[in-house]
Amino acid sequence: MGRRGLARGLLVYAIVLALAGVAVLGARTRHQTVLGDPIPRYLNALARGDYATAYSYTDLDGFKLTGLSSGITSAHYTAFERAHAIRTWQRLSGNEVELTYRNGRRARATIAVEETTIVVPVSTLVITAPTGPLPSIAIDGVPTPARAAANSATAAGTISYRYAIAVIRGVHHFSIGRGPVTAGRALVVNAAKPTVDARITLTISDEGSRRSAIALHSIVGTCPGETCVVAPCTGSGTDYVLDASGIGTPFIIARALIGDRVLAPMPAGGWAIAVTFDDLAQPPGLSGKEQTKTVRARYVFGFRRGHKPALLDRCWLPNR
Repeated sequence: MGRRGLARGLLVYAIVLALAGVAVLGARTRHQTVLGDPIPRYLNALARGDYATAYSYTDLDGFKLTGLSSGITSAHYTAFERAHAIRTWQRLSGNEVELTYRNGRRARATIAVEETTIVVPVSTLVITAPTGPLPSIAIDGVPTPARAAANSATAAGTISYRYAIAVIRGVHHFSIGRGPVTAGRALVVNAAKPTVDARITLTISDEGSRRSAIALHSIVGTCPGETCVVAPCTGSGTDYVLDASGIGTPFIIARALIGDRVLAPMPAGGWAIAVTFDDLAQPPGLSGKEQTKTVRARYVFGFRRGHKPALLDRCWLPNR
């Protein structure tokens, strides 16, 4: 592919990402001239584990990115190649080679060469997390900045966080760090296409559960004005007044991150937890014939870094 064809390919690549809701600018520049055929030098360097030299034969060093996180630096390349280390190689015809990996697996590959530089295929993963922002992310063991590319509302008050990460095409190991209310997560992603949508589902950590319980404890047992009147989550049915006699935190039935399986308000730049519990309640008003019953209430707490949890929503669910 000539320079004009490469530029045209990058333009199409940018358009595809723009359609995916990702703002990205990318440009490749040739940074080193290798006399003669670069393929044997490149593969021999890989076979002997000299990844720094192999990287210098590629165009990755001149790949400049803005608007997204990059997993194609020298450190990422080294970690990726070590995970897919080749033992020997054999040239078949032209730029087609057969690679034998150290784990015994064999594969054929066509190596792209632009003038005298190895062109390494790059993919962009569009990762969607139901809650966020992601606290940290590492690709093949190398820490990578996780910058949200776009936040999209999936329902009234809910936010889905999107991250665009450029990586060397192939199988990569991703690890998500532990957040204030979420547990760490590890997953394997195959970046085999120009863009891949990978949905990351985060779960609540033990610390997150403890924090949600503390948040619940801070409001249960108080009922200023009519703020304890709880409507049904379905939007139709009887309102109830939750017990406000200062009983403390009731027994918690479940916790769920907003945006995963539960749709509810979530603050921009933060995350939210729905806490479900059983509590005593009565219909509002005083007729002298009120009957106390147990209802299953759901409180939604919003969390933002550096802020105290805020009560975003409350309603009651039918007992299952």
